[in-house]
Amino acid sequence: RVLQGQEVVDQAQAWADIGTVGPDVPSAVKRILEAGDTLQDLSEEYFVLLGASSEMGPLECLLNMGANVIAVDLPNRPKIWQAMVELAEGSAGTLTIPLRDTVSTTDPAAVAAAAGCDLLTETPEIAKWLEGVHPGRQLCVGSYTYLDSDKFARIAVAGDAIAAHLVDKRPGTTLAFLLSAADAFVVPESAVAMATARMGKLWHSAVNTASLGKFLAPNQHLEVRSEAGETYHLCDGYATVQGPNYALAKRIQQWRAMVARDAGVRTSINIAPATFTMSVEHNNVTFAISRAVSTFEPIEVFDKWTTKSIMTLMLIHDLKHPEAAGNPEVPLATPLQLMAATAVDCGVWRAGVRLGTTGEVSVMIYSLNRLLQKIGLPT
Repeated sequence: RVLQGQEVVDQAQAWADIGTVGPDVPSAVKRILEAGDTLQDLSEEYFVLLGASSEMGPLECLLNMGANVIAVDLPNRPKIWQAMVELAEGSAGTLTIPLRDTVSTTDPAAVAAAAGCDLLTETPEIAKWLEGVHPGRQLCVGSYTYLDSDKFARIAVAGDAIAAHLVDKRPGTTLAFLLSAADAFVVPESAVAMATARMGKLWHSAVNTASLGKFLAPNQHLEVRSEAGETYHLCDGYATVQGPNYALAKRIQQWRAMVARDAGVRTSINIAPATFTMSVEHNNVTFAISRAVSTFEPIEVFDKWTTKSIMTLMLIHDLKHPEAAGNPEVPLATPLQLMAATAVDCGVWRAGVRLGTTGEVSVMIYSLNRLLQKIGLPT
């Protein structure tokens, strides 16, 4: 089902009411939708997408809203590049791509065959190209790359170098990042209250006790006091299945966002929900976890297009609305609150159990449900 107008706001509010998203998400959605072309017309906006073909990235949404996209993605993937070119041709936006060879035709297949660049091995060349592309225009540099294992940390460093270079060389450049809820964040007191209210379910406690504390641990948020006496709450949402390289890569992006905003750079850095992407669905373990983790209210794994749509709205809000946390003129008690604003954390912060202790139990629940379905019993 496709939601439009007030239906989108109502759905965001329904998520907020149970704690699947932050309480400020519905108001951000409403601001964008009510503003109409004032905020939704992106015909004068230029977005550099590092990892343009990312399943979680905003490519399609931005093009459909008339944005000008500069795509950076791997070479030797003609089908992916051709799909992006054809997508742009059928949209209200424009697409600028790097070509490795001279192309004398506008045929999408020929263009796609010559397109692409490697962020890991051609970082300086990409930075220099972007320094001169569309001169006189302000760029928003969005980092949407992902690679397995240690390559993710390495490509995050490459993206960081490019972002820092463009901020330095092209005044007015803004930055954009997507984070995962499977990390540690400063969270609002309302999240702590919701999580606390959901703790103590009998079967959660039984599993936790039987596993000697390994599974379904209470989602107790760590309380930290600053030197000024202010109290903050930290949510440990780490999922060990993602590994240390994933955590490091995302930490690099958080550091860049905080440093850039402190220097006066408008920055969008939003927590995106767990999503049914191809990489999730093609891995038996992550697929099983994603299918069953919603057992732990209010956690919900989002459809890919739902994630793309709502995160694009959060991106536009951050970059164009004066009250957005990404605006350096908006005061924050701590830079860490930048990540907490308009968080679509899919319920990780407000669940009664800690995310990192739900994986094995989710797999067992999924397997049991599959067995019951096969023998015709209700799940």
